[in-house]
Amino acid sequence: MMKEDWREWVSAVKKEIESWHLFDAAKVVAFDEMERGATIIPLGELFTRKRCGKYKFRQIAMGNMLKKGRDYGETFSSTISGDGLRWFFSLAVTCGKVVKGWDATTGYLQSEQRVPIYAYLPSHHGFAELSFEALGTLRLHLMTVLKEEGIQGIRELSKQMKRDRKDRPKTVMKLNKSVYGIPDAGQAFSMFIQGLHKQKCGLEQSEMDPCIFYKIVKDVKTDLVKDYLVAITWVDDCRYFGTDDLVAEYEKTLIENCKCTLEGVAKEFVSIQIHHNVEGKTLELTQEDYWVKAVERFKEFLPSDGPKQRQVPLSPADEKLLVEPSEEEAKEASHLPYPNLLGVCQYPSAFTRLEMRYAMSILSRFRTKWGKKHFELLVKTLEYGYATRKMGLLYDGNLEKDKANVLEGFADCSLSLPRSQGCRLVMMNNAAISFTSKRHTTTDDSTAAAELTEQYLCACDVEGYRNLMQELGLRQDAPTVIWQDNQAAIQIAMNRGSLAKKTRAMDLRVMTIRNKIEDMKVVPMYLRTCEMIADIGTKALDPKLFTYLRDKLCGYWVKEEG
Repeated sequence: MMKEDWREWVSAVKKEIESWHLFDAAKVVAFDEMERGATIIPLGELFTRKRCGKYKFRQIAMGNMLKKGRDYGETFSSTISGDGLRWFFSLAVTCGKVVKGWDATTGYLQSEQRVPIYAYLPSHHGFAELSFEALGTLRLHLMTVLKEEGIQGIRELSKQMKRDRKDRPKTVMKLNKSVYGIPDAGQAFSMFIQGLHKQKCGLEQSEMDPCIFYKIVKDVKTDLVKDYLVAITWVDDCRYFGTDDLVAEYEKTLIENCKCTLEGVAKEFVSIQIHHNVEGKTLELTQEDYWVKAVERFKEFLPSDGPKQRQVPLSPADEKLLVEPSEEEAKEASHLPYPNLLGVCQYPSAFTRLEMRYAMSILSRFRTKWGKKHFELLVKTLEYGYATRKMGLLYDGNLEKDKANVLEGFADCSLSLPRSQGCRLVMMNNAAISFTSKRHTTTDDSTAAAELTEQYLCACDVEGYRNLMQELGLRQDAPTVIWQDNQAAIQIAMNRGSLAKKTRAMDLRVMTIRNKIEDMKVVPMYLRTCEMIADIGTKALDPKLFTYLRDKLCGYWVKEEG
């Protein structure tokens, strides 16, 4: 190891230990003082290098040795949903406020450990606090041992330390904080973030998405909104925007109650690049860097001269080739990293590349059994993502006042057996904020039945967004339009009369739709099939139609019009 590298690693270790001291993460106690029945585990040491090349050391608990129900409870970690994330950025563009970010420093160590857990003293205990001079002396001693006794002498020295600290411990560490590696540390930190926003910062937590927090201040005389702030959280990473006074107050409270770094204007969030033109009132979300790294990771499966240019993620001809592989074909292709590549392509489709959802839905059906042809088609999907890596979602804040922040739904379905493939989406500010392409859980016996099922599901999505908007004082007065290209489904939903024999089995969903229509929440309206954006999630399309619908879905059609 180079001398410079050695010093970098030592600095990384010292930084981590300093964080443990700063947050009082653990306390050294006598072995005999341990609480009866408490678990004792070793601590692991994780050495990594960040994408920027910076050295990072993380001291982790060996949580795999803990038992659920005794040592920990819930294991979830709160993250903003893809729909909530897109809604947040779509709303930001019409408010004309810059999106800012903050990141918690050594996040989990700021939350309390709720069940008594102890750890054996780590290998660096007593050494990490030494000065560089003292560490240099220790290093010389180890080099002397190595020279006189060889590597066996170092091993014996290491074994002796392990015996003293694990087999015959006189002291152990009581964990005061939720250390990385403890299964419910994420849930403990989520409760810390929730308390920080609600109790300390005075924000409300959304009932529709618990990772959305907001504060609305109205003028007492006019009852109009005077100040506002909206924040979203992804574990220890947060983004927010609002009026100047509330933003300043929020940042001040954060610094006083949480060890964090204020990052200023947000350029990135969970691998999503944020291009916010406040003056031009546009906000674009892309994952260009992600696709570049994805191609680099799987370059051995791509042509030697680089990825090919692809216009669609899955063509109609390709879709016909996706049949169940034989046992022999599956065995021949078992060495190909199909699940890994599938996961890499699915991630951006969950956030910015919504037009790829149908291809992901079809290709994911073969994640446990695939052939060479399936892998080749998945590689084509990767090439499409890379070829269009500069695209994502473009939200427009230059709309007329009566169209800004107005929700608009689209629902379509392709009848097939045993289950139909449906697609529904919700648009706001000229680009999608919600998009789903998946097979129905029930069998549809007619096109009208399939379309009604998707209309019902879309109406449920729309109502969720309407409730979220109302929480922030942005109530949608008019019913939200849900566009469909099936006249029969619209007529059944709008008609309060009895159902025909073929549609009686749909009573519950139809009645639910009718109630939402009667309550002025939604209204279905007819749209020609060639204009139906949701068609992009029901079947593979030719390049011309796919491109047209994709650009309307993602907000680029408006950009070209201008």
